[in-house]
This record gives sequence, C-alpha cells and structure tokens, in this order.
Amino acid sequence: MRVSLGQFNAVVGDLAGNAARMREMYRRAVSNGSDLLIFPELAICGYPPWDLLCKKHFISDGEKILNELASGCTDLTMIVGFAQNYQGDNYNSAAVVQSGRVLTVYRKRLLADYVVFDEGKYFRPGGGRVVVNVDGFNLLLTIGRDIREHTLCSRTRLAIN
Repeated sequence: MRVSLGQFNAVVGDLAGNAARMREMYRRAVSNGSDLLIFPELAICGYPPWDLLCKKHFISDGEKILNELASGCTDLTMIVGFAQNYQGDNYNSAAVVQSGRVLTVYRKRLLADYVVFDEGKYFRPGGGRVVVNVDGFNLLLTIGRDIREHTLCSRTRLAIN
C-alpha cells in the first residue's frame, strides 16, 4: 500500500483555502499512485478553531466542504480531519472517504485539556473504534493521544495518528 501524507499548515477559519490545498494534494497523491491520503487533525477548519466552533454555520460549512471533497475523491481513500456536529454535540472527528462519499467517521476520545489546549470546552469526547479496510489492510483510526487507549489487534497493520 502506498500512503501519502497531506501535511500542511491549515489556516484557522479558511475553509475554502484549506480545501483548495487539500484538493491539490489529492491530485498529487493520485498521480503518485497512492492508495491512501491522510490529512491532519481538523485540517478543514484549521487547529485550533476554538470560538469559531460556537458558530453553527462554521461547522456546517466545514461539513459541506468535507462532502464536496468526498464527492471528488474516487481514486483513493482519504482520511480527513474536521469539526463535526453530531446529535447536537461538537466533535473533533476524522472522516474516512472512499468511492466519492464519507464511509465512516471516527470521533476523538481523549481531548487535549492541558497548557494552551482546551478541547473539552468545545468538543465532546467520542467513543468506539473505527477500523477501515484499505487495499487489504485494516487500519485503526486514532486522533492525537487516542492511540494510547487502543490496543492493536493482530489483523490491524497500521494505526493512523
């Protein structure tokens, strides 16, 4: 499996600009023959978005951009960090995009609440595991410190952090 990392300095609040950078990285990953493209935590909205998360339209605009990105992603699997509103609560999430749609979503469990980080003020902790198959490999998704809480099973080849 060929993996590309979509590492970039996302600008907090610049949803359209961040999405444009992500589309360009997607094109490069496809041209390089990648099977999987992984973007950072909260890549769509930038990190940390803090008080922007109090604006419901900000989160819904980010989710709309995620779905637009997904619709154009038919050649590989992407993992995309975004802020999600799910059942009335906000989550620091990672979407798995395959075949032009969001296949599943992982919600960060261990929120950073130390020094300059105050994720607990803006996000609810998620729960459960998400394992996704990419090109015959089972991948366990994590965000940040969540990897400490998960035990990798023998069939899981790679933990995305």
